[in-house]
Amino acid sequence: MSVQLSIITACYNHGIYLDEMLESVRYSLNGVAYEHIIVDDGSTDPFTKEKLAQLSQQGIIILHQSNQGLGAARNTGIRKAQGDLILPLDCDNKLCSGFVQQALPIFSQEPRVGVVYGDALLFGEKKGYSKVGAFNLQRLMLSNYIDACALFRRSCWERIGGFDESRSIMMWSDWDFWLRVAFSGTRFYYISMAAFEYRVLSHSMVHSADRKKYLEAAAFFYKKHEQYLGDVYLFTTLKMLKVFLAKFLPRLYQLLIRIGIIKNPFSLW
Repeated sequence: MSVQLSIITACYNHGIYLDEMLESVRYSLNGVAYEHIIVDDGSTDPFTKEKLAQLSQQGIIILHQSNQGLGAARNTGIRKAQGDLILPLDCDNKLCSGFVQQALPIFSQEPRVGVVYGDALLFGEKKGYSKVGAFNLQRLMLSNYIDACALFRRSCWERIGGFDESRSIMMWSDWDFWLRVAFSGTRFYYISMAAFEYRVLSHSMVHSADRKKYLEAAAFFYKKHEQYLGDVYLFTTLKMLKVFLAKFLPRLYQLLIRIGIIKNPFSLW
């Protein structure tokens, strides 16, 4: 049976979550022809290394590389993938039942659709339901509201050159990926149901990012996507004022956007 879907999991010292994640995949994808590729991004934790060795003996595809970051690990996995459709799934999250089965027909029925995404169930240190909503490019330019755990065509990845492997945006490589996919003219399709379970951890990579890292990543984004996001100079010279307005005077900030004083509301804070 040919592979419909390739699941790509980047793993760095998170071996304690692998069994739970894999069980959710097996349960959720019953009847779907899929392969699962786990990329070991230079793990140093003995438990993780032993767990990956065990999984390899069980037939799971395990790829090893030196620590290069999340974007590079995903690219490594996708290059090995056989499926025309790709689904990144972080090793500390879980896949929800039914989403993939709802998403697969959309790709055959809607040839212009390149990405199908859904909502998230929160678990861990915070519980709840995160409703994402329909696609809006302006909203995506302001902040990333689409998690990496979404189905997309391998051809989209090939067309834009894959995930950016720069370490300066490692925490936001999925945001950069969605922006480039959207700017290429690809359509996004939203399914109003839980696609995956997101584990909330206070010590996770994104949650531990400080404002300095956000600003550095924002500057990188501006330079990279200047033709879409506008004037780099405005951001670099007035960034602290914009941070202050957005955080403490949001109504004034929105007014300045509407009347055109602030031309680039795109931000990461």
